[in-house]
Amino acid sequence: MCEFVKLKCEALRKEQGTHENASAMRTNCMRYLPNFFKVGQFEKMFFCFPDPHFKVKNHRRRIISETLLTEYAYFLKPNGRLYAITDVEDLHKWQVEKCEAHPLFVRLDDDEVPRTLRHVLSSLHVYMPSPPPHPSDTTVT
Repeated sequence: MCEFVKLKCEALRKEQGTHENASAMRTNCMRYLPNFFKVGQFEKMFFCFPDPHFKVKNHRRRIISETLLTEYAYFLKPNGRLYAITDVEDLHKWQVEKCEAHPLFVRLDDDEVPRTLRHVLSSLHVYMPSPPPHPSDTTVT
């Protein structure tokens, strides 16, 4: 799949002069994402049909987890979006639970989701980094 995406991007660059900022690379993002990207570099992150890792002992390998969500929030621009979709109900519940429990993400209402994605709302969840607290909301002691 990675090679297909690379070739498609290269073809679109030659034919249409587009996709200059698109690329594909096969790597372990759970380990190496900070080596490739900097803070606030992404507007959107998509997690499409990831491996569900059904066995409990392998849940730590899931691409949506407390630790990785913190990294994703670091890489997302303010008002960025994290999109996750799966066809596995148990994984869907896991992802919703992890994202909703994470202090750096808030779930968007259905009307805030782009029109082009509304047809998959039953299995898609969209989150954005929580805005930092306003200075007037904090108290100094």
